Amino acid sequence: MARSRSVDTPAPGLAQPYAGERAVLAAVHGKQAAIIPTLRDALGLIVDMAPDLDTDALGTFTGEIPRIGSIRETAIATARLGMAATGLPIGIASEGSYGPHPLIRFVAGGIESMVLVDDVRGIVVTEHLIEDAPVYGHAVAACRYELDGFLARHRFPGHALIVKPDVPTSESAPIHKGLSDTKALADAITEVATASADGKAFVQTDMRAHMNPVRMDTIARLAGKLCARVAVPCPVCETLGYGQVDVEQACPASAAARSPTWLFTRSTAVSRARIASPDLASTAAAKPIPAIARSAIHDRCARLRRIQRAVSSTPTTAQLIHPRRSKRWSRKTTGKLRWTSGSSGSSRIPT
Repeated sequence: MARSRSVDTPAPGLAQPYAGERAVLAAVHGKQAAIIPTLRDALGLIVDMAPDLDTDALGTFTGEIPRIGSIRETAIATARLGMAATGLPIGIASEGSYGPHPLIRFVAGGIESMVLVDDVRGIVVTEHLIEDAPVYGHAVAACRYELDGFLARHRFPGHALIVKPDVPTSESAPIHKGLSDTKALADAITEVATASADGKAFVQTDMRAHMNPVRMDTIARLAGKLCARVAVPCPVCETLGYGQVDVEQACPASAAARSPTWLFTRSTAVSRARIASPDLASTAAAKPIPAIARSAIHDRCARLRRIQRAVSSTPTTAQLIHPRRSKRWSRKTTGKLRWTSGSSGSSRIPT
């Protein structure tokens, strides 16, 4: 069953700093459906699409064209391609990268980045979002029947697949993208397996936005986060795009404190003012950060706290769920990993 998610939007009544201005969205693969309505409603931007734009020239998910630079650099380059094609001074683009989760390396995760490049004001506003549960994965198979479990886990045919040789024998080996039909998938596996040195096909999720509804939903949420950031001016220099730029752990307020104090450093792309505060509401009281921005930062902070508690040896017991057993695992001050059986409270070192 698909997850239900809300799209982030700035708080009601927030000013629209770009009301009536024109911008270009440099995107393909249907991203406009997830981005343009939010930009229009939240910022007042009139957004056009860049005609005949080939964003694949900057890199592809399948690796035929490697991406040079970070996802932020690629997003900025993509936005500028659209600006050059249309002559508009404001450009928007997004870029994503999927693989091991950036915080929990043994599960899949993704990072989406979206930029607003504004040559009128001389700013580049960037926002990112970590996708904790993407529909992303790959498998190696000699025939379609070996993929039943993989297809179920990755929501085929609602999410399309890519098939290519596992060990290609030439640079011109066939690659099939956007497969969302069982017969087409079986035929593609049979074809590419003959072009592979090991006789097998490499099957992976198609992460292009129009082929992966979960990723499209992630991009829509990211558009809301970008708008919430763009709409907030710096309390010192009035530059748009004021928001979180860093999170650092400070010393606890007292020796008895069970959890650390997290300082949120906020600034803009061009402002020299960097304000750190443990209380999001206490900074820039005259120009408060939208509620949706505070919620997003609090959510991220909560995840960081959970991860830290899980690996620390502080007096507080951090309980984890073991993936293969319905037991509770805990790390105590000794650093030894124990499991607790039910409500009896008895524990022993697992064997």
